[in-house]
Amino acid sequence: MAAIIATNVGFFHHGFTPKTCSHFYEVAPVLKALQMMVSQAFLGLRTYNVAQRNVGVARTIVSTYFIAVTFEWFAAVGYRIRELNNLCHRHYSSWLTATTM
Repeated sequence: MAAIIATNVGFFHHGFTPKTCSHFYEVAPVLKALQMMVSQAFLGLRTYNVAQRNVGVARTIVSTYFIAVTFEWFAAVGYRIRELNNLCHRHYSSWLTATTM
């Protein structure tokens, strides 16, 4: 919910200066990445319990979790281009836009 609110404030607020935009610019993607990390941790915990707490399953879940978190942070925070025209919102680089749209 915090990521949605931060994104909407950044998109609809018209009073950003370059300094405030640079501070606010990273809030929404960081919250989005943290939200994904928490939800995947809960799914991993549930999977571990369904697998009857098998050690091999736990190792697979933990290793997959760290790989996925690395890619999530890269996708959410990396390769972003700030555009300030009285609005402080994000644009992704062309290769990411082409693959996600």
